[in-house]
Amino acid sequence: MWRFKARALLLRSARQWRIPQVPPQAPILVPPFISSNTPCQSLPVSSHLPYLRTFSSSPETVTQEDDSRNHSLNQELNESSGSESAGGESLSDLWEEVVQTDDSQTVFEPVDSEVEFDVDEEVKNVKNAIDSPGGVERCFAKMWYGINEEVVSRVLQESSNISPEKLLEFFGVIYEMHPSSVTGKTVGLFVNAIISSDEVFKMDINKLLDFIKKLGAEGEKGLVPIEALNGLLSVLSKLKNGKAALEVFEKFSDFSCVHDGDSYYFTIVALSKINEVECAWTVCEKMLDSGNLPDGEKIGKVISVLCKDKRHKEAHLVYLMAKEKKLTVGTSVLDVLVGALSRRDETVKQALEMLDEYKGDALRNAGYIFGSVVQGLCKAKEVKEAKKLLLRMVESVPKPGNAAFNYVITALSKEGDMDEAVELMKLMVDTGLRPDVYTYTVIMSAYAKYDMMKEAHDLLHEAKERHEKLNPVCYHTIIRGYCKREQFDKAIECLHEMKEDGVKPNLDEYNNLIQSLCLKAIDWRRAEALLVEMENSGLHLNGLYGTTRSLISAVKELEEEEVKSNANIEA
Repeated sequence: MWRFKARALLLRSARQWRIPQVPPQAPILVPPFISSNTPCQSLPVSSHLPYLRTFSSSPETVTQEDDSRNHSLNQELNESSGSESAGGESLSDLWEEVVQTDDSQTVFEPVDSEVEFDVDEEVKNVKNAIDSPGGVERCFAKMWYGINEEVVSRVLQESSNISPEKLLEFFGVIYEMHPSSVTGKTVGLFVNAIISSDEVFKMDINKLLDFIKKLGAEGEKGLVPIEALNGLLSVLSKLKNGKAALEVFEKFSDFSCVHDGDSYYFTIVALSKINEVECAWTVCEKMLDSGNLPDGEKIGKVISVLCKDKRHKEAHLVYLMAKEKKLTVGTSVLDVLVGALSRRDETVKQALEMLDEYKGDALRNAGYIFGSVVQGLCKAKEVKEAKKLLLRMVESVPKPGNAAFNYVITALSKEGDMDEAVELMKLMVDTGLRPDVYTYTVIMSAYAKYDMMKEAHDLLHEAKERHEKLNPVCYHTIIRGYCKREQFDKAIECLHEMKEDGVKPNLDEYNNLIQSLCLKAIDWRRAEALLVEMENSGLHLNGLYGTTRSLISAVKELEEEEVKSNANIEA
């Protein structure tokens, strides 16, 4: 009995021994699968192990570690055999007998005869162990499975019904008990199985992250493929865990991995979600230096993220690199970038240059973007460039709208170039557009500013012909211009004209005109008449306007005192 047990233990330990390569003449033997709780003679053929590491029976090949293991096995046999070990035979004698005697053919099989190994059966057994209520580690400790890379891969590929928690426990046990099955392939499948699960939680991701860190800390270079690391970065980005994503990004070298476009992309997006703008740009700079960019859709997302964080210049650099790499970003991304560049004086020229990127339907539908560049140029006081772009739009596509014309007309009016402003307004009409009230107001205001009140009032009449009803600002512009020049009669006429046109003057209109009459014309009578007219129309001075009534009284008293003083002098 003890001889049988010894032979079984020797065969089990042989799987773990590292023995030099067998000489060409030595046969390579394969032992049957030995279970720790199943008699050898009752094992089915399908339970056999697929292979055994090669070994030699030569004494010179036995290492000190092997001697130690032999000593442990001798102790185990002595404890279990009792009086049966009194036959005087040693463990080494038994080993020699096992290897050399003719009856070894009942224990060993030549490697040339393929041992039947049912992978499907082993996968089924492992999956049952994972689902067992006793826990994966406990179940694996009791049972001896024919586990190899193929079995582990199959289990991970068919893990859709296994929870992430169970998968984490399973792979942790595999790493401890069967490290030869933990390869780049199985690690990649393991990470993918976790992150693609519908039941994955933040806690599971944290455990996965800890496991990956452990592999890196133990110097397992090349064991974690870049696809697995990128997958982890992807899920960390979704969870808005930018700090953890940056930590994984910085550990690529621990696994002998080189960042690719996706590595940069997921890290940048993850950092942007927690407003780590500086860190995101640092990663982006590394991406530009490496020249490894993600695909066009993802690089477009990076550009949008940078624009959102007001990194307009940086976004433009990324775009130029993508263009150099012949990557195509969507029209929507182009719109975002051009719009962002046009809002800053120092980058509006770059926005102007990028308009050449619009082609075909994108160009025909880019009127709003072209208009934003026109506005940016006017804001940066590049009026000539703005007018040039506007005329380009008139002659080609996209066709300009009222807004684009108004931007340039306003800029020209502020500079006092009234002839060009009026010329552009006429061009609006020629292109089929109708100058709106804002257009007329801008030019009238400029006329009033430069003491051209006749032209301003004439333009008011033209505006009334083109528009059924004007807003109060048009009339206010003319009234204010007349008051500035102390032409109060014309100012009051314009006020009455305003009422006749169906535009009701507001409290400000009356108040400003009354105060101008009092302070500049010292005419309390017309001021008082306007006050009465105002109150009859339902407007009343109160609050901040209360001083206007007192101002009329003060001017009236001042005039009366002056009259009395003059009368006394004459007397």
